[in-house]
Amino acid sequence: MKRSFLTLAAIVGALSSPVLAGDFLSAENPAGAGAAGGAYLDGQAFFGNDIVPLVQANKDWSQGYNPRGGKNYALISTRVEAGMQWNGFRLGYIDRNEWLASANRDTLDIYRASQQNLNYDNGRNYSLDYRLRGFAADGARLTKSFSNELGSGWTMGLGAAASVLRGRIVRSEDIAGSATATGGRNYTATVDWTRDYSHTDTVAEGFAPAFQAGSPSGRGYAADFGMTFDRKDGLHVEWIASDVIGRMNWRDIPEKTLSGSNLPGAALPGGRKWRVDLAQSIPTKHALSVSIPTSMADIELGDTLFQGLNLPRIGLAKRLSADWTTRLDYDFRFSTVGLGLSYRWMYVNVRSDSLSVNKARAFGFGLGGRLEF
Repeated sequence: MKRSFLTLAAIVGALSSPVLAGDFLSAENPAGAGAAGGAYLDGQAFFGNDIVPLVQANKDWSQGYNPRGGKNYALISTRVEAGMQWNGFRLGYIDRNEWLASANRDTLDIYRASQQNLNYDNGRNYSLDYRLRGFAADGARLTKSFSNELGSGWTMGLGAAASVLRGRIVRSEDIAGSATATGGRNYTATVDWTRDYSHTDTVAEGFAPAFQAGSPSGRGYAADFGMTFDRKDGLHVEWIASDVIGRMNWRDIPEKTLSGSNLPGAALPGGRKWRVDLAQSIPTKHALSVSIPTSMADIELGDTLFQGLNLPRIGLAKRLSADWTTRLDYDFRFSTVGLGLSYRWMYVNVRSDSLSVNKARAFGFGLGGRLEF
């Protein structure tokens, strides 16, 4: 089990929408594709976890370890898209990574003790509950947007996008069961464990003995939808549904399973190592934001929903001049503060939960721009 939890550690420490100061997960809103011709670039990244500072993730968790009492999450989401736009169309190259791991406090405690070579709590029953889903892929994304005047000062924007994806890395892992500490660094365990993992080479990384040679590969697709409502006084409402339809199909993926119970020092009795074809559903993400104009600044409210995670935010946007706008927001889930600055055709934003690099558990960054011809 120790090796499995290394993946959670890697996710904890690894590794934008201009409405709020840096989005978390959603794709660029398809409804925002401009009618003018030109080139565009949009990139965003977010890393967050409930467990340790990011700099501690691949270490022994000896500093800043303070997980939640219930379910703890570690999240990575990165997207970069660049291409051309014309007449409401966009065609671009997209690169994306998406990883979400969850574990309960018992699972994290036993892993931390193992990392530090500490004795387990004698007699304690550790309930094991760990789940990871993730992939990395790149490909092409085609977008089309529409704009309609609704009357009474309202304009509605609609958009849709479709991506074809080439998979690079996949990881799917589940651990369930229990472990009872029997003194020192010994425990008995009952575990069901399944792990699928592969790069696109022909040898399964991290498995011994090596699997029979294969040719791991991944192909997939995703569809996104978006909508905006704008009123003449500056009220703005935006909704993005990312990966409403999304799937990755993987071939020749190494799979390892373990199941059963063990005595102290003995191996689990059941399991197998072989190659499988894996169908991976890409979870849907919903992002909703509202910008309310006031005499002092625009009040911005936002929320993102993803696999049980709710990421609400509140912020302010202030137009400094005809060209410059600055933004400030706060995320309630990971307690990050976001800062954003936009200038006509470009924007940059950053967020973190701490000014100290050694203490930060969450960090996000976004950068984008358009060059019209």
